[in-house]
Order: sequence, then C-alpha cells, then structure tokens
Amino acid sequence: MDLLHKDCGIFEIYGYKLSETTRDACWCPIMASVLPLYRYAAQEELLQFPGNWKYGSYSKSLITRGRTYLPWALKRYQLKRHQNLTVVKRYVNSLRELESEFDVIVNCSGLGASDICKDPFVIPIRGQVMKVEAPSVDKFYLAGRSYIIPSGHGVATLGGTHQFGYDTTDINPTDSRGIYERCTTLLPELKSSRILWEWAGLRPYRHVARVEAERVGKLKVVHNYGHGGSGLTTGPGTSKYAVKQLEQIMLSNSKL
Repeated sequence: MDLLHKDCGIFEIYGYKLSETTRDACWCPIMASVLPLYRYAAQEELLQFPGNWKYGSYSKSLITRGRTYLPWALKRYQLKRHQNLTVVKRYVNSLRELESEFDVIVNCSGLGASDICKDPFVIPIRGQVMKVEAPSVDKFYLAGRSYIIPSGHGVATLGGTHQFGYDTTDINPTDSRGIYERCTTLLPELKSSRILWEWAGLRPYRHVARVEAERVGKLKVVHNYGHGGSGLTTGPGTSKYAVKQLEQIMLSNSKL
C-alpha cells in the first residue's frame, strides 16, 4: 500500500478478485477502462490460493479509510470555509421542521431518509467485519462473500456479511466464525494474526440512489442518499450532480 496523503487515509492498493464460477464474476469492463492496471490473473497466480478458483483479475486501485477520511474532509472544509460554516448536531424527525430556518436543504440523511422522507425503498444492509494485526498483508483479496483488505498501520480488515433488512449492529458470533474461517482458508497466514476488534454497521441501501430536487412545504430540497456500501466510491459523482441541482434551484425561481 502506498499512502497518497498522510492525513486523509487514501491509499494506492493492488490485489485480486477471484471466482469459482464465471469469468464475468471477476471482470468489470468499466473498471478495465479507468484503472491504471487491470488484467486477468494467470493460472499460476490462481494456484497460490487454496480452493477451486478458476478465474481472477488483478488490479491497482484506491482505498479510502473512512474513519480517517471523513474527519479529515470536515476539518479541511472548516479551514477553507471557517467564516461561513457552522456544524450543528441534532435529531430531525421531518424536513418540515427546518422550514423556519432554511430556504434550501441538501438531504444526505442515509438510512434516516426512511423516516425523514417516509421513503419505503431505503433499507439497511448489515455488514460485519473484524480487524486483525497483519503487517504482512499488502494486497486486497475479494473472493465470493469474503474479502481481506489492508487498511494501513499493519492492520487488515476481514469480511464480511451482506444481510438485507437486518438492523442490528450487535456482533454475531456465527458471522464472526464464518468470516474468520473463510478468510483464513483463503490466506492461511492469517491464522497467526491477532484479532484487534470487531465491528458491525448498516449500509443505507436504496435500489437506485436518490439524487433529485423536490419541494417540501416551503423548503427547496436536493436529495442525495441511498448509496448502500458504496458511498465513498460513488459519492463524489452523485455530489456533483446534486450540486448542479442545487445551482438550478438557487439561480431560478422554479417551483419544482
């Protein structure tokens, strides 16, 4: 892993995606067109992994460590916009509550959109992972339901689960055993790794991310939510579109 910025938690990373079934399961034409390195894995490479992996790809990409990036992004914005920025944390049950305070709202409420917007298409997808001490792991491995991703400082993330509709963040021992067994089978050297901690979170999934403008009472609202587990990946693109929606609202007298 090569750190691109000492503070923001974005790294260059290399690794494999493996499949036991079809070549298409480990190959994405769009990624092949944009990544600087993206190729099929040779049979000799596949043989290094226990199991019946018939197909694979090898690529160079970026990884963003969310726990580092999000505080960094907020701090960077505060430094650049300090005179006009106020950060307030509070519960909001409805966008209508904000009518008396704001004219325009950008709604990035994630799972909260289920209640705030009464959006029945927003559902949680539970993900559970474990962090292990693994200084020798310098590549990522995606294989079926399992993944092993180096996350800096000699630590690797092992996962995972993809449970639609589950809304608990409690650690499930059965999931823990499954993650550990699958990942250590794929990369046996992990059996000697010390487990540091486990974590479970909820991905704010929607069948199609909602990026659109809407009138809510007196408020003009631009929605930008429903990215599932791909917020750090797709967020920059949807945010650009949301900003265009915002500019149209601000520069026009549109009643939406």
